[in-house]
Amino acid sequence: MAKKSPGFWNMPSSREHMKRTRSPRRAGQENHVLSASSHNGYMNAGRNGLTNGRTNGAVNGRTNGRVNGRTNGRVNGRVNGMVNGSVNGRVNGRVNGRTNGFIKGTLSNGKGLQKKGAIRRYSTIIVSLVILFATITVLIPESPPGPATSIKIDGKFSDWSGVPTYAQGSSTSDPDVDISEFALKSENGYISFYASARGTIFEDPEGLDSVYIFIDMDGDPQTGYKAQDIGAERLVQIAGSEGSVSYTRVATFQGTDSHNWSAWRSIGSCGAAVAENGLEVQLHPNQIMAISANFQVRITMDNYDGASSWSHVPLGPRFGALQVVQTGLLGRGILETSTPYILELRLRAFGSDIEVEGLNFHKIGNFSLYPIDPFVVPADTTVRKYVSVNSQTIVPGEFVEVSLASVDADATVTILGKGQRTYAVTKPSEKRIDGFFGDWQDEILVDVDARLTENPNVDVNGYSTNLSSRRTPRRA
Repeated sequence: MAKKSPGFWNMPSSREHMKRTRSPRRAGQENHVLSASSHNGYMNAGRNGLTNGRTNGAVNGRTNGRVNGRTNGRVNGRVNGMVNGSVNGRVNGRVNGRTNGFIKGTLSNGKGLQKKGAIRRYSTIIVSLVILFATITVLIPESPPGPATSIKIDGKFSDWSGVPTYAQGSSTSDPDVDISEFALKSENGYISFYASARGTIFEDPEGLDSVYIFIDMDGDPQTGYKAQDIGAERLVQIAGSEGSVSYTRVATFQGTDSHNWSAWRSIGSCGAAVAENGLEVQLHPNQIMAISANFQVRITMDNYDGASSWSHVPLGPRFGALQVVQTGLLGRGILETSTPYILELRLRAFGSDIEVEGLNFHKIGNFSLYPIDPFVVPADTTVRKYVSVNSQTIVPGEFVEVSLASVDADATVTILGKGQRTYAVTKPSEKRIDGFFGDWQDEILVDVDARLTENPNVDVNGYSTNLSSRRTPRRA
């Protein structure tokens, strides 16, 4: 069965099936490279083509052409030609072009040069032109500087050899969309991305696979489109099949609902190249002009047939990332005054040492937390920290919640897991609608089905009822 093709705005991980669609391969794609000249002129092949084509063409082609050819011809031809005749242009043309300075042209009377004054005049003109040419030579700008970024999008990844790369374990069944490594390089306004898979990227001949790059431009997870733990204002899609890139698109998020996929609006395309298990992508500064110094990036690969993978940590301008897993230690139990810890934090550094300056918590209840001093998480190691409650001011029976809200660190941070929700000292005497269910713990009955439900999200495994009071019906 033919699998679903992504189009552009289909949400990743869709399981619906569509017919195979693929953009026709353009000339120049034999190496599976989409250059920037094909998208809005963001790269040198677009606008510099016009600049070097018409600007230099106009300067060196027509301006210099007319200075050397027609300028001399027309200045001395038409200007002097108006005075002395139309053949001075040919005289100077032959002086500069054919006779190496010997003036053998014919004047307007057709009799050639007959006066020494004429020679003086032409000598003056020649000297003036030499000075003019010298001035133009001085004014011609130097050769343009080298490329603004060291990463060339050509499907050859040797220029990534000095860029630190994140590695991650397998996370999906399809190796062609199972991310194994990823990296980012920000240089002179350009941002380049690299990702590799355990299989062959875009290898599927039956339909398009896609790589999505979500970019949190302002570093604020509360704005933009919700992509894992970041809020993305830019989206890059690279789609391909049969080992080549079919098309690329860049979009900006223009909605207020962070889950509204249809709020993406296309603003162009970008350069991308694929070779076996690797992919490289590059954005021009014009596409990310408002990006902040603390931007974050998430990468995902999707085969539109149920398999996908995400980069396990967000990328940022600095190499290194911190992942924090929080776990409540009480389960559905009660927070006693003697409880030593309410929350465990497991912090793992990826790529480099991470300095943690502070931990910020969300809490509900009349209590405080004992502070945790700044610390360092060494690269590729895990550090455990435990959160303790100062229960001196706690109110028995009140609802208590503690969770890690943010981390002050010199790298991107991912927070996984949930905090702890419980009651203090004792559970309330009456049922409370607070989403915790600790007050139901002793009354929940286990549901035993004769036949298991295929979808576990709708499979009831426990239930209970409670009647706190009874109201006598009133007669009409």
